[in-house]
Amino acid sequence: MSTHRKQKHEVLFGRFLVFLTLFIVLVSGINACAPGSPPFSPPPVPIYPPGTDGAVMFGLSAQHTHVVPYEQVLNVSTVKRLVPVWISKRAGTFIASLMAVNGIVYVGSEDKNLYAYKTTGCGTEKQCQPLWYGSTGGMIDASAAVFSGKVYISSGDGKVYAYDSNTCKKLRSQSCLPIWFSVPTKYAITSSPTIANGVLYIGSLDNRLYTYDIKGCLSQKSPCTSLWHSQDLGSGCVANGMVYAATAEGHVYAFGLNHA
Repeated sequence: MSTHRKQKHEVLFGRFLVFLTLFIVLVSGINACAPGSPPFSPPPVPIYPPGTDGAVMFGLSAQHTHVVPYEQVLNVSTVKRLVPVWISKRAGTFIASLMAVNGIVYVGSEDKNLYAYKTTGCGTEKQCQPLWYGSTGGMIDASAAVFSGKVYISSGDGKVYAYDSNTCKKLRSQSCLPIWFSVPTKYAITSSPTIANGVLYIGSLDNRLYTYDIKGCLSQKSPCTSLWHSQDLGSGCVANGMVYAATAEGHVYAFGLNHA
């Protein structure tokens, strides 16, 4: 074959590849836009409320807004079709709000235990066993707070308890020990923890607002003492470097840093 004919064949073959590529792209585009074909959309990415630092707590944020901006399935149209998917076995009495984080539902009971369940349920079993549970010294009437795999809960014995969920879930329905707990307050704690920037805030029925390092204390064998506490105040919320708390006498207090 002469050089001229060889070059001509190469040009024709190249044109054929170009037309073939354009044809494939055109057909793909037609199929993608055909009536009834659902448009492609990436899976939703959770957008956590501002100020949470990835922590999930009562009210969903340290400001206690109770707004869930990252829900993508339930809306005014679909919520009407809710049906039971699974149910847990009886575990005392629940009056606290639940917390669902990273595939686990946490709820405290008046039988003095914190329970953790898989959000996906338990398969073919009629009633689900807890994934794990943690015992406290008093009834639990408040919601847990979750941050970086750690679960924080208050108890009627006046203490705050911290559990490592990643360690506890390996126990398979068994009791899990806390990684730290606090020195008891004078009366019960029935409020939910608030976490912001490494600090846990919680109010007690002794009318004081307490703060703790979420990492616990130096000696894990000893109860942890509060970093700071107020007088005559209940549980608070945190926003923009300020802590806000209310009293039974009808006052709201706002705390800021002393820069003196």
